[in-house]
Amino acid sequence: MDLEDEMGIIAIPVLHCLNCGEVVDPLILEHRKRVPTPIMGRARVAPKTALTGSGVSS
Repeated sequence: MDLEDEMGIIAIPVLHCLNCGEVVDPLILEHRKRVPTPIMGRARVAPKTALTGSGVSS
């Protein structure tokens, strides 16, 4: 994909933090604004491991 204009300059509007180095462009900002839709009918349950939920008491 060629991002250069007719003069060979790449111009992408981004914000660059001088303290931490984070780079944010308009697409990243749009994605940060979105709120994920909750999944109904499914509970988030931790998987059973040897340490939890095994039914063995110490």
